[in-house]
Amino acid sequence: MITKLHTIYRNKNGQPLPSVTEIQANLGWKTENLLRWAVFCCKRNVQDPFEVRNDSSKKGTLIHFYIQAFLENYNTKQIEEYESNYDLLQISFAKKAFDEFKSWYNQVKPKHLQSEIQVIDEEYGYGGTADWPVIINEKRTLADFKTGKHIYAESFFQLVAYFKTINKTIYKDDPLTDIMILHIRPEQLAREYWLPRNLINPFYDGFLALKKLEDLKATINKQGGLIT
Repeated sequence: MITKLHTIYRNKNGQPLPSVTEIQANLGWKTENLLRWAVFCCKRNVQDPFEVRNDSSKKGTLIHFYIQAFLENYNTKQIEEYESNYDLLQISFAKKAFDEFKSWYNQVKPKHLQSEIQVIDEEYGYGGTADWPVIINEKRTLADFKTGKHIYAESFFQLVAYFKTINKTIYKDDPLTDIMILHIRPEQLAREYWLPRNLINPFYDGFLALKKLEDLKATINKQGGLIT
C-alpha cells in the first residue's frame, strides 16, 4: 500500500531518521520559483497557496496509488476504500493521468519487479520510499513517478539515494543499473527522463553533502536554534 505522508523512518535501533525528501530540501534550487508562484497566487486571488500545494500533493498520491494498484493487482474493494479519502475532481484528475501511464505501459511493456519499497540506509542514516524497480528495454531500472507540471534536475538527488541503498541491500546480488523519471500528467503522453550513468555518482556525492547539512541543522536545533 502507498506509504502515508510524514512516515517516520527508523534504523535497526529504532532511532528516527531523516527522510530523503527532507534531506533534499536543503538544496533550495527552487526557492525563487516557489516565492514567485506564491506571489502569483495572491495577486490573482487564487486560493491559499498551501491549499493549492496540498491539493496537488493529494492528486499525486492518488496517481501513485492507481499505478501501484495496477502493478500489484489490488481488488475493487481496496481501490474504492482508498478513493473514499478523495473528492471527485481529484479522482477524475488522477484517473486521466493513470490512463496515460497505462498507454505508456502497454507500449513499452516493462517487466515489473517491485513497487513502493521502503528504503533504510544504516550506513548514512536516512530513509525513504522508492517507487518502482523495473526492467525497461533490458535495463534494470529504478523508476520514479512525477506528477507535477514540471520536472526538475534536483529530483535525481532523491533517486540516487534510493538507488545506492537498494543496490547494497535488496539488489546487491543483481543490482539496478539505471535511473529514470516517468512524468505522468492527464491528457499528455507520459515522458521518460533518464539520468546518464556517468552522473549517478556525482549526484550521490551531492546528496551526501546535503545529508551533512541536515545533520548540521539537527545539531543546531538541539542547541535551541542558535550557534553560541
